[in-house]
Amino acid sequence: MLWLFLALLFMLSAWRPVMAVTLLAALLPSYLLRYEFFGLPTTFLELATYAAALGFVFKILIDRSFRSQAALRLEFFKTGEPRFLAALVFFLLAAVMGTIFTWHLRTSAGALKGWFFDPALFGAMLLASLNNKYDFYKIITALSVSVSVISGYGLVEFFGFNDIYSSIGARLDSIFTSPNYHALLAGPVTVLALSLLIFARSLWQKPIYWSLLLGSVLLNLAALYYTYSFGGYLGLSLGLIFVLAGVLRSKIFSRKFVLAALAVFVVAAGAVFLQSVTSPKFKRDFFDRQNISSWRGRLEVWQTGLAIVKRHPVLGVGLGNYDKGYQKYVSSSLGRPPLEPKMIHAHNLFLDFWTDLGIVGLAAFLFLLFHFFSLFKKVKETDLALSFGAAASLVTVLGHGLVDTPYFKNDLSYLFWLIIFIVLHLAYVRKHAPKN
Repeated sequence: MLWLFLALLFMLSAWRPVMAVTLLAALLPSYLLRYEFFGLPTTFLELATYAAALGFVFKILIDRSFRSQAALRLEFFKTGEPRFLAALVFFLLAAVMGTIFTWHLRTSAGALKGWFFDPALFGAMLLASLNNKYDFYKIITALSVSVSVISGYGLVEFFGFNDIYSSIGARLDSIFTSPNYHALLAGPVTVLALSLLIFARSLWQKPIYWSLLLGSVLLNLAALYYTYSFGGYLGLSLGLIFVLAGVLRSKIFSRKFVLAALAVFVVAAGAVFLQSVTSPKFKRDFFDRQNISSWRGRLEVWQTGLAIVKRHPVLGVGLGNYDKGYQKYVSSSLGRPPLEPKMIHAHNLFLDFWTDLGIVGLAAFLFLLFHFFSLFKKVKETDLALSFGAAASLVTVLGHGLVDTPYFKNDLSYLFWLIIFIVLHLAYVRKHAPKN
């Protein structure tokens, strides 16, 4: 069945590349399906990406018009936005350096493939195959519906089987090993889909779109709430504030709509905040200093992360090797046994880039963020839904990234590159749409 699906995906990509890219977006959670060929680990998502890429290449070889379109996008990428291209190249080179100068080559090579090369390949196919904004709307709708399916499963599991989390009650984790993993994916996707519903007025004339988007947003919001992920709440709140700022700046909505949207946000945020600060989980995470405390664990992880960058400031410990650095330095940096004997990430996006890729990797990441938001300012009027959706989604990622790691995972890295390439596509549209 695996090879049959990959063959069909290859043919779909050779026939309609944008449909293959849309399907890939819907398949992001499939990285959990793992395989091994000739001793090399891989995932369903990775194999699907390669099958689509082969079909994409075949399409370029046999279709002159598509080849011209891809060449035009590539030329624009090189000459139209050279600084953005430089930022992406710097970002990828930092990851390569983190694979060369590493404590464990096999781990870093796998991380480079799954977290950088594969998402970049997905982004390249995305940029070359899109024809208009509705292609992006389809991709975002497919992604939102896909996440809502696992959100729906998580809700059924949560209320049906009552997955117990420690001694404080249940948390929704769906198909993932941690509730935070579901929040890391659902938060940015929800903000992206909600932006389409708010700004893309033409979608409200297409019932299939708005009904799928609205239904998936509601399911994802419900699932995100029951993850009880305070980092997820923080990221979502910041993303929604950014969307509201877009609503205020756009001046395309009536005063009543703006006030109603603001009231809904304040009431919902206030209710969640009051429920959170009075919950047993909040008291345990922030005030229980003797036992298993999430905040205490975060402080230990961050302290150890700082110890790692102090000893390896330039190149870090290598891509995907935070766990090895943690085990080596945690006891000496704390002066006592840690709360958690093993941690795979620094639980801070910026610290994770620094520990894994050194100051070079952190600088590359910050450089890319700077150029993303610079480009967003230029293209925000080209398509309000896509521009504010992408920027607000990235704000959600960065907000949650203050207390977690919303990049170093296969599905999250694909989502990051999708967000990045939305504004790059809008830059291309901004330059070429009048001519076309």
